[in-house]
Amino acid sequence: MKLNGIADSVILIGDVAFVFDWKFGRGFVVPAGGVNDSACNLQMLCYALGVLQKIKKAKKAIVHLVSPRRDEVSRAEYTRADMGAMRDRINAVIARGLDPDAEPMVNDACKYCDQLTTCPAHYQTALAIAGTNGLTIPASANPETMTAEVIDEGAYQVAVMMEQWARAVKKKAKSFSDDGHQFKTLKVRERSNPARFKDNADALRQLLTVSDIDLVAAGITFHPKKLMAAVEATGDESLIKDFEVLLGTLMEPASKTAYLAAVKARTHQHK
Repeated sequence: MKLNGIADSVILIGDVAFVFDWKFGRGFVVPAGGVNDSACNLQMLCYALGVLQKIKKAKKAIVHLVSPRRDEVSRAEYTRADMGAMRDRINAVIARGLDPDAEPMVNDACKYCDQLTTCPAHYQTALAIAGTNGLTIPASANPETMTAEVIDEGAYQVAVMMEQWARAVKKKAKSFSDDGHQFKTLKVRERSNPARFKDNADALRQLLTVSDIDLVAAGITFHPKKLMAAVEATGDESLIKDFEVLLGTLMEPASKTAYLAAVKARTHQHK
């Protein structure tokens, strides 16, 4: 099977390839790890293998997984001697994913799965909680196969209870966060009210208030010419001038290069 992916940065220095990938979300990311580590980011493992296969000069690939908003950097090293084991691990994951008879399991990847509502491993884990509260668990817990009678006889009550349980857990997590507790795998935050803008110019003006990290992200994900066209369409001369300065900075590699240098410096501190 052919796998596709693009690392944010690959830098070859001598016979060592340095691979960088940024994660700008606030959620937990499985760290980069050795090929035999139980906690090993498979995306970075694939990048490392791809780099070693593509760049024949590289004898080693050092991957860096950077999560700026969590202030976390993880790294792992792979050599050509590891390539066989790397392929085996990746192929094993692919084979399991393609096996229709494989026993499903609950793990951190569940949030990305489009089968979440029909996965027996997922809903049986959740329903076990409902069972401890004295509710009748339907024999068929898959919502897709439920009849009206099953919903009427208890499934709906289970769903309501699970919603209440979820709200209670989130409320408790927030109380810990308010008291200063730092969770390892999540960032507790309140849902903010949706932003409201008077017009397009007001909305675009808000982009000028984002942080340096967001500017780097914007430089990666925004199309500068299209963004500038939207700014010019407002006819606001002051806004146009400010964006000319902002986009001039983002279109130059200086900001990202400076950030990369800072990441590399911090990475050495984590060795």
